[in-house]
Amino acid sequence: MNLRSLCSLTLTVAILGSNTSHADDELKITAEEVRVSIERGAEYLKSKQNKVKGNWAEHPGQPGGMTALCTLALLNSGVDPEDNSVQKALGYLRGLGRPKMVYSTSLITMAMVAADPSPRNKDKALIRRNAEYLASIQLKVGDKKGTWAYSDSQGNGDNSNTQFALLALHEAERIGIQIFADKADGGKALREQVWRLSRNYWVATQNDSGGWGYFEDQPTTGSMTCAGMASLVICMDKLNSGDVAVEGDRVRCCQSADEKDPASLALEKGFAWMGRNFSKSSNPSGFNSREARSQMWLLYYHYAVERVGRLTGRRYFVNSLGEKHDWYREISRYLVDHQDRLSGSWTGSGHGENNPLIGTSLALLFLSKGRRPVVIANLKRTPDGDWNYHRNAVGNLTRHVERAWGRDLTWQTVESRAASATDLLQAPVLFLSGRDSLRLSRAEVEALRAYIDAGGFIFAEAACDGGGFDRDFRALMKELFPDSPLKLLPADHPIWFAESKVIPNPEET
Repeated sequence: MNLRSLCSLTLTVAILGSNTSHADDELKITAEEVRVSIERGAEYLKSKQNKVKGNWAEHPGQPGGMTALCTLALLNSGVDPEDNSVQKALGYLRGLGRPKMVYSTSLITMAMVAADPSPRNKDKALIRRNAEYLASIQLKVGDKKGTWAYSDSQGNGDNSNTQFALLALHEAERIGIQIFADKADGGKALREQVWRLSRNYWVATQNDSGGWGYFEDQPTTGSMTCAGMASLVICMDKLNSGDVAVEGDRVRCCQSADEKDPASLALEKGFAWMGRNFSKSSNPSGFNSREARSQMWLLYYHYAVERVGRLTGRRYFVNSLGEKHDWYREISRYLVDHQDRLSGSWTGSGHGENNPLIGTSLALLFLSKGRRPVVIANLKRTPDGDWNYHRNAVGNLTRHVERAWGRDLTWQTVESRAASATDLLQAPVLFLSGRDSLRLSRAEVEALRAYIDAGGFIFAEAACDGGGFDRDFRALMKELFPDSPLKLLPADHPIWFAESKVIPNPEET
């Protein structure tokens, strides 16, 4: 079985499989349950589409926003981009004219990228126009600088509009669009200013609790905390030059930025808040009313949780006691149980969520995360950074494979100390990296042995001329497989050309 086939199995074995180390019955959910739920939700959306114009009933003041949201949900749910419902919707969106509002422009951009996430996207000019519009109306001065309002003339900068604008700009860059690229002298500086202003805004406005509200100094909510975390990840990625530097014909590794930089610290504080406050059935908040806590934009919160998990590779939210929430399984169980049995739709509460088009789209955008096969897991072995000197490596590799295979994939980080062999087997490839050492407990060693025996593949890297890690890894392999010493595979072995041609180096054994 090749790697591509193994990845396709992870929907049933890894993300949703009932084979789990967790005893909690609430986590038991099968791939079939989620598949059926997604299909019923998608059919509901299709049934509400205007078959002539291709649109869905639009939200007042957001031209194209509802149609783009429904289209994005269908595409993420596995509906073929060539499907008649999608093509009619895209045709409708193309005819709307110049962008006017942040929400609708952002959603239109995201839908058009989802329809073809390749540099060959035929709507690239329209996507570029939308991205340039969004970048140009970012607030650049005052205490709201770095944010977006509803439009260039409506509202104050808020955290919800801001996260959608950043998501749209992020998607545009996925297909190679660089905002302000036509400004040869200052384009790069202008682009970086957009990301830097937003990064600085999110860091500066984080509440003492570690979360964010809709506006600065408003009570923290789970939905806005996840918005802040996802936005920080995007901004940090766009501004980060990476952990390597090219100097002449040499590559210098491990040029890591300070892990104590304010954005990294803000992100970790956000994870800590989510670890303490995570809920599958309510949008956790600092509002006093219990009813408000349970009824405020629950499905919007679910979608925000999914973005954080996907962008960071985190499978769990963990509190200070080590208790962890498998956020995808828990919320999936909740959504499947609360889907309307007759129509296949979802509804929530709060502004807009009582509209089943919005509620169903948000639920599908969450559930469809399970359609993304886990291609690789990064093994976190230590509390310090010795396991992660190249912090963008696994994410970059996943994006490269996405482009090569033409499909959405995902990756995750696995905590070695808490991971069983079953947990490790949720990814066909396990990335194991370090510089100074590779010290594992007996339980961790046995989990690795079982993972390999069951067909798992270890991708090991001695980072930064890591003599200590290299020595310990070789010793570990000798312990695990005393009758099978490490050796370079012959040049005609399929591993060197199964995906793309790699030239083996006999000196690196």
